[in-house]
Amino acid sequence: MIYLTEQLDTKQKQHKIAEFDCGVPALNTWLKTQAGQAARKARSITYVIADDDQMVLGYFALVVRRPYPTELLPEEFSAAFPVTVPTTLLARLAVALRVQGNGVGATLLVEAMQRIRQMAAVNGDVLLFVDAKDGQASFYQKYGFTPLASEPQTLFTRIDQIPAQ
Repeated sequence: MIYLTEQLDTKQKQHKIAEFDCGVPALNTWLKTQAGQAARKARSITYVIADDDQMVLGYFALVVRRPYPTELLPEEFSAAFPVTVPTTLLARLAVALRVQGNGVGATLLVEAMQRIRQMAAVNGDVLLFVDAKDGQASFYQKYGFTPLASEPQTLFTRIDQIPAQ
């Protein structure tokens, strides 16, 4: 697969993030002030999609999450796994206001899922989680994510069921 995203450049600072605005102050601030630090401390990996001038149009961040207890999953999933399973968290996904509604969010999500699928072949992660913000759970459900009954804004999908692109 050829990716449209690339890892945020925290050393050369080639990606222009100062003007990024997705309409959610917390997501804007995280990209501008914390993404680089999180990468340097190996807490997360941030991928960006940028225009020809390296202006960031959107980003997503991935985090290795601690093993998740399967007893908290819906029964059809919990029966298929041991007591806990290794997981990855799609911690952030944001799209600049100027390109919202043009499929950038879908592109970012599909690329995040493909990157996680490839990483899971090496690290053994079983589930991908996302904590949907501001009522965005339905967006993730269109891509096969299932909400937890106890936390409907927390959704997951089996990594082995992510289709190859």
